[in-house]
Amino acid sequence: MNSVLYLGPPHSFHHLAAQSYFGEEATYTAVQDPEDIGRLLEQDAYTHGVIAVENVQAGRVPRHLEIIAHNDLFISAQLIMEVNLFLCGLHGATLNDISAVYSHPMALRQSDRFLADRNWQQVEMSSTSEALLHISNSGRQAWAAIGNRTAAGLFSLDILAGPVNNAKDNHTRFFVVQKRNKVEAETTTGKEFTSILIEATALEASREVISSAGWQVFREWPLEGSDKVMLELQATDQERVPGSIEAFPLIGCYANAKYCFEH
Repeated sequence: MNSVLYLGPPHSFHHLAAQSYFGEEATYTAVQDPEDIGRLLEQDAYTHGVIAVENVQAGRVPRHLEIIAHNDLFISAQLIMEVNLFLCGLHGATLNDISAVYSHPMALRQSDRFLADRNWQQVEMSSTSEALLHISNSGRQAWAAIGNRTAAGLFSLDILAGPVNNAKDNHTRFFVVQKRNKVEAETTTGKEFTSILIEATALEASREVISSAGWQVFREWPLEGSDKVMLELQATDQERVPGSIEAFPLIGCYANAKYCFEH
């Protein structure tokens, strides 16, 4: 049975994405610190982790990419989740009552147009579901949180406004990761995408090798505090040159994204 780590608490977008991919047969455990996903997978305490890496509006999540690159992890799948954000508060609260809004920094950034004309204090939390739970437990009608509709209902909060995200087509991309030595050999080849780590100084020299091997650079992610770059490659040629990419440190091999939606 798969045992899956996600950034929580329960009912976060990470949790919803993980459930969409692994289904009812898996067991799920929430962590508050994304570093715990890398640490616990390396200790063989769990089989998989689900971690967000970029949002169409807010961009990449540098810390999460660094966790993948700096731990002995392997990307085995990618998920894209539709993200609709709602302003939620205690029963009976109105927009005129609100003086502070709580959420994950990415959610606040994705809703900055809605928040721009409101002189509310913005308080960052480790996840949207943590923010919703905090408001539910606070008893403060002057506080609100931005998060998903599912968690709002489970925490007995009212929807005060929404969707409040800037773009109608708002989605977040997640990677499914596992410990490298748990990956079956046949899963590391023949997929649409692969991710590699290279030295920043070797980036330009590597482009010709990558192109001639039948790949194009899909994403280029410099890693903060490191001299390495994480490259996500997409296949351009079904007859890819065997062995060419394997010369680079391989940290992922996965198919086109599975799309998942909040129900």
